[in-house]
Amino acid sequence: MESLPAIRSASALDDVLATFARLVAQEVVRELRSGPSDLVSQANSPLGKRRHCAAVRDRVTRGDAGGCIVGRVYYLTPAALQEELAKGKAPKRRAVSAKPTAPAPRDEIAALRASLGIVVPTGSARAA
Repeated sequence: MESLPAIRSASALDDVLATFARLVAQEVVRELRSGPSDLVSQANSPLGKRRHCAAVRDRVTRGDAGGCIVGRVYYLTPAALQEELAKGKAPKRRAVSAKPTAPAPRDEIAALRASLGIVVPTGSARAA
């Protein structure tokens, strides 16, 4: 195996290290901008945004592998995505049924007035 040529001066070593650092920095920036290539984000998940984010939150909370949150982007690994898809559709929420309407409360004062034969003029401020 051939050995690398020896760097004879500190300035040459500094130049090599600076060039190497620039190349590494460019690659890191390119990777960060493109996002993790093997992960599925909520933007293109077949689960849909809400179910995808909920699955990632559940995994992160439980400490399970397969999901991570980077800023406001939620990622699942392909294997974790397949697990979530295998679970089937999310359970349907029960429809909120309307509360049964109670009968209108009886106006006991009006009933008492009627039984006693008291008539209150309609323009009166005391009319109920």
